[in-house]
Amino acid sequence: MAFERPISVAEAIGLINDQKYVLPAIQREFVWKPDQIIRLFDSLLLGYPIGSFLFWTVKADQVKKYSFYHFVRDYHERDATHNPKANLQSKGDVTAVLDGQQRLTGLYIGLHGTHAARKARAWKNNPNAYPKRRLYLCLTAYSSDPDYRYWLQFREDKNDILRDDSGAVWFRVGACIAVSKAADVFKTLAQHDLGNDENAIEILNALWESVQVREPISAYLVTAPDLDDVLHIFVRVNSGGTVLSYSDLLLSIATAEWKSLDARESIHELVDEINQYGNGFEFSKDFVLKTCLMVADLETRFSTANFSTANMQAIEKRWDEIRGAIYQTVDLLTHFGLSGATITSVNAVVPIVYYLTQRGSPKGFVTASSQADDRERVRRWIMCAMLKRTFTGQPDSILRAVRLVIKKQGQKAFPADEIVSALDNESRTMRVADGDIERMLDETYSSGFGFATLALLYPTLDFKNHFHQDHIHPRSTVITRELTKAGITDATLREECKARRDDIANLQLLPGPLNQEKSDMPFADWFKKKFEKDKKAAAEYRRIHYIPDGLDYGLGNFLAFTDARRELMRSALRSIVGLPASSAKP
Repeated sequence: MAFERPISVAEAIGLINDQKYVLPAIQREFVWKPDQIIRLFDSLLLGYPIGSFLFWTVKADQVKKYSFYHFVRDYHERDATHNPKANLQSKGDVTAVLDGQQRLTGLYIGLHGTHAARKARAWKNNPNAYPKRRLYLCLTAYSSDPDYRYWLQFREDKNDILRDDSGAVWFRVGACIAVSKAADVFKTLAQHDLGNDENAIEILNALWESVQVREPISAYLVTAPDLDDVLHIFVRVNSGGTVLSYSDLLLSIATAEWKSLDARESIHELVDEINQYGNGFEFSKDFVLKTCLMVADLETRFSTANFSTANMQAIEKRWDEIRGAIYQTVDLLTHFGLSGATITSVNAVVPIVYYLTQRGSPKGFVTASSQADDRERVRRWIMCAMLKRTFTGQPDSILRAVRLVIKKQGQKAFPADEIVSALDNESRTMRVADGDIERMLDETYSSGFGFATLALLYPTLDFKNHFHQDHIHPRSTVITRELTKAGITDATLREECKARRDDIANLQLLPGPLNQEKSDMPFADWFKKKFEKDKKAAAEYRRIHYIPDGLDYGLGNFLAFTDARRELMRSALRSIVGLPASSAKP
């Protein structure tokens, strides 16, 4: 390796624009946040070093052998996180960035592009929730944050220079990159009556010097023509710290080893698509990589040894099968009423994918009546797996044990009971005990596990319809004022009511339209209005929703109602998981 001549930021950005600096397929994607970009530019303006880089020279006759990507310029948190594929057939020699991609991309976005992150508390699917922002530098004041010297912000503006409501003047950082003379930039100051402002002159000069004059881009150059050598260097450089996630590294290795498909593009495309199912999921490349190892009957632990050439080629041969089973599994989860908000462990999903591949991903598994019993076994199993936290943390020994059971089962029905028995000898059992039932009943509206408990209690619901977690006694009524009006005058009892209002015993699953109809109406009033003329429907509603009979449903009886309903739910859960009936009575 040789140490390259240092170059300016402007020269590096020009080489990115000309596609002379590119990213090899083994590189991960851009993951920096706006504040990291701001810190990088603050360091540049202060004249601080920004670290060394590692580049790989790829000769023109070798370029076609590998996959390369462009740098992200206009980053969009929802729509543009992936690097575009580069077509370099006529570009001659290129320089691939092995170390320093995050810094160079941060510089590229700050000087040439935009960053669109979701606004706080905005919906993910709202296109207006992701405003495009450009990097601006305040010319009239320094940062008030002691960790920064210069005041930089990503703003929704487009003009090269602007004055905000406080009177501060902001300069678009990228405006200094398109001109070759400092004097042309400083003309802007005079045009905005800042020609004599010392702060503005000093700050703009610091920007100009840091981008156009100083040469902070200093790199070691790798000239090895063999990808194996380059990959070894890349692994050594990038696995020493904690910034690069291990799955990023392993995806990079898979991308380098796949021959006819692009692992990076294939996996990212799959993740993007399955996360759009139903109400949205939050699967990642980690889930896909773990599933690939599982289905290919390889060691599931994330290590470079498991991502050998032979293993990666074995996965590539089965990619269509793996991808199809993942699609089918996520479709099945949607029909179970699950989503990203209610799946508490994606690792619990991996055995379902494996099971479907063992059965050849049978058509109609998600909807066919002939598969209903098997679907119910899978549904009940995954709810229990999530509630027992069986697959949280490092689940590789659990996954291996589950795989042996499913493989032995072959084409037969999902072996839920056999898996439970097999895991008795592992560190995390799936067998439900009395204490687990009580923990299930202690789940709440916002606990993350509440839906799984309710889903077990509602085995007959058709979850392809959207169900809401509804407060039986509306949350807005279980407050001090309303409780006092209902006759609960003891302060301790009122606090107990408020402590229970989000408990499972006050929650039910209702179809969206029915939940909207019920809204914040007191439960006793709603129940009477809904079922006064249909006693049979009232009885069926009580049966499905574990509503105790013979009780006053008024708010003043809230504690007795939740006590009685909790006991009904306890008995049902014990029956569902195969425990003997409780001796206690509601």
